[in-house]
Amino acid sequence: MIRFNILWIILLSCILIQCTTAMQEADVQIKSGEAIVSGNFLSTYQVYKERSDLVWYCSYKYGSTEHYGNIEIKEGNVQMDGANILGAQFTFDTRQLKVKDITDTKENNNFEWIMKSPTFFNADSFETITITIDSIVVEKEDKEHSNKENTCKANAHITIKGITQTLNIPINYSLENDQINLHSTFKINRVKWDMTYGIETSTSNLLNDKIIDELMSFKLNITAVK
Repeated sequence: MIRFNILWIILLSCILIQCTTAMQEADVQIKSGEAIVSGNFLSTYQVYKERSDLVWYCSYKYGSTEHYGNIEIKEGNVQMDGANILGAQFTFDTRQLKVKDITDTKENNNFEWIMKSPTFFNADSFETITITIDSIVVEKEDKEHSNKENTCKANAHITIKGITQTLNIPINYSLENDQINLHSTFKINRVKWDMTYGIETSTSNLLNDKIIDELMSFKLNITAVK
């Protein structure tokens, strides 16, 4: 009888040890699984420079003439949680600003000088423009397209000439395989970034057709790959 009780106690002990070990292993598996799942969903996509840029548009305040060009991207990335954008950072090189619409070489060089001058982007003193995107709200998903284009609203913290202002901008993006394509078109009041070229306040100059509008448009074109 005593021997039977001892064997029974030993058997119960073994069962308890196995159960405890199994629970510990299960806990480890759960924690590991969470880490693996997170690792699968949280991804950083690096900008593909050859397919990314910032396009700018300037127009005369009292006329229909518009000039445009682009600024090359220096570096950037997009953070994704599965198919959702968590945030993004882009840096553009103002020294690589180009004018695209003026074909005459002399006029092209002159307008490029204006855009890089201290009263515009001041490329010599401020070599970069940065755009940081956060606070993203997905509005809809276009299920009619195979690439599932998404429409979002986001805060864009835009730094030009060392001055940072925040705008709420629209974003359209699509994710296919390991590539994300992102686009946004928005306007700024350039005076808020101390870009004051061509702005006249005196009454005698209000009808000058060469005054450049203080409202300036941009188009952000980004392709990023995992």
